[in-house]
Amino acid sequence: MCIFTLGSKFTYKGTANDDLPTVTSIFKKVNNVWKIHWMQRSTGNSDLSLWD
Repeated sequence: MCIFTLGSKFTYKGTANDDLPTVTSIFKKVNNVWKIHWMQRSTGNSDLSLWD
């Protein structure tokens, strides 16, 4: 399992976004290779002070 923040700048339907979402990932080892098994993205307004 891995939890991280991810800076994302993109345009969706003409609206510019500059997000900082928190992402949660679960990895699974398949044939001795780690692969992403599941990933979830939260809202784009992470409070970075919580990571101190």
